[in-house]
Amino acid sequence: DYSFFPDSVGLEYVYDCEYRIIDEPIDKDTIMHYKLKLIYESEFIDNQGQRTIRVERYKKDSGTAVYNIDAVWTINRLVSSVQSVEENNRYVKLVFPVEEGKRWNGNAYNTLEEEEYEITGVDTETVGNTEYENVASVLQADEESLIHKKYKIEKYAAGTGLLYLEQIDIETSIIDTTSIFDRIERGIIYKQTLESFTSLN
Repeated sequence: DYSFFPDSVGLEYVYDCEYRIIDEPIDKDTIMHYKLKLIYESEFIDNQGQRTIRVERYKKDSGTAVYNIDAVWTINRLVSSVQSVEENNRYVKLVFPVEEGKRWNGNAYNTLEEEEYEITGVDTETVGNTEYENVASVLQADEESLIHKKYKIEKYAAGTGLLYLEQIDIETSIIDTTSIFDRIERGIIYKQTLESFTSLN
């Protein structure tokens, strides 16, 4: 089960990212493409006495050759869960054992509102051009009304880790029967897809 979230120093992930920002009142609808590189740079013992991985995040805009450091996050892979500190907020990303139907509060250790995460399936999936046999889908949010949609999902493959991340948070004041995607006035749509996974050790 722990193989769904490898935590060895020296791991390197590269993702293709697409980030769309919509703000119709000011005629803004921008799509940005960039690469995101995660390097599991080192490990240390945190103030809770837990083994912690320092994860350096680098971004490279399309059309440029150089990665620039964007942020440093940390990961704790514990006996029963994986916790990630992102922009000073601690999230429970995954729980063990990895089983369909498992539910937990992803915000249990931060001050944000409770968000119920759920493993909605463990299936074979194709991401990019690669087929992965054991992929756990973690649904983090799935809310929709006539004027708002919020959706977040992360997919983890055994032996690899995070394959895919998608986040949608859009709203509109136009009410009709068409898809909310055709009526967006404000919001973001973000997709992060694994391109490569290597060990530097």
